[in-house]
Amino acid sequence: QHTEETATGQLRSFRFRVDNPPISTMETVGAIRGEELALETHANGKVDTKTSKWDPDTRSPAWQDRDLQEHPLQPGETRSFEMYDPELNQVVTITVTENGNATTTLLDGTEIDARRIVMTHSAIPFLSLTSYMNVDGEVVKSESNILQVVTYTVDRETALREIDDQPVDLAVETLVQVKPIEQAHDRTRIVYRIKVSGGDAAAQFPNGPTQQSQRISDSEAEVTVTALAADAAPVADAETPEPRYLSATRFLDSNNPLVIRHSQSAAASDMAPAAAARAMEQYVHDTMRDRNFATGLATASEVADKLEGDCTEHAVLLAAMLRARKIPARVAVGLVYSQQHAAFAGHMWTEAWLDGRWTPLDATLGRGGIGAAHIKLADSALDEDAPTPIAAFLPMIHLLGEMEIEVVSAE
Repeated sequence: QHTEETATGQLRSFRFRVDNPPISTMETVGAIRGEELALETHANGKVDTKTSKWDPDTRSPAWQDRDLQEHPLQPGETRSFEMYDPELNQVVTITVTENGNATTTLLDGTEIDARRIVMTHSAIPFLSLTSYMNVDGEVVKSESNILQVVTYTVDRETALREIDDQPVDLAVETLVQVKPIEQAHDRTRIVYRIKVSGGDAAAQFPNGPTQQSQRISDSEAEVTVTALAADAAPVADAETPEPRYLSATRFLDSNNPLVIRHSQSAAASDMAPAAAARAMEQYVHDTMRDRNFATGLATASEVADKLEGDCTEHAVLLAAMLRARKIPARVAVGLVYSQQHAAFAGHMWTEAWLDGRWTPLDATLGRGGIGAAHIKLADSALDEDAPTPIAAFLPMIHLLGEMEIEVVSAE
């Protein structure tokens, strides 16, 4: 991220690049022109341009640290300002509060007296970041309430040495352990009791055709997941989904020729939508050549070209192929049971609008739909106009490391 701003912090231009090896790089370039923000997005060989209204007083994402150094907060003082966040492509409200002095321990074991500054972010309301500032106004340590991440400010040599000595695998660190579920993905109905620290547990798990959430207490919910039978009767008088579930988007670029070609190869044109959708699920499962965790989140057209990636790549390619066939589609984010680890892990799959309901499909597993070993947290049309679709993942990020799951029954 590179930004240019005025002496008083107003954003003038920025360049934000996401390297997503081994597939691609996505770059967004923005410039302020009077009362407009002009954006160029470069992704997968395409350039998209757009303009939007701009408030000239909006601050740069680098303003917060400089402002705290140049104008330290007084004891107990709270300060808010509007900031443009390139990663979300939106203006957000940042609030910082001076929270008193504290003794804190640095990476090398040194203890210092520091001022605590607590920051909140309007677009991620559950995020709280506590920064520790030394006498020179420099942030030397930060603590995030999400996944309890602690960050230290050190020299490059120390940072690289620590990374080399202390490898971190977030996929393993955030597993939710449960008692083993035999043949979990063959189960047609599983009842879970889920405990979530801090908040309304039942509200975290949406209700739908395959999942029902019931409040037990503020911190506990009973979540029942039921597999949808392949021969389930159509839903009468169901409302048609919004047009955005058929539109081509930055990540679900269903108008890409290669995505269309895969869609046509997967299912004959005369197949009924439900049969075509399941054929596409199997096609993506069988066609992906390299299942790896090296890619963060690629566009459907990139996946259609490289045919590699993890659950996110399987999900976006299948969703885009469905849309290319004029079948409304979206992605779902949540947890899936891992037989290998006897635990639930973060996961993404696809939902298609079939027979008047959202029907789950999982091209990563390729089983013709899902059983009862998926727990859904959110869904998304992936139509947010941002370099990274963080909003789709926020419900899962918020809960990882904060859940306990008990299997009540499995049928």
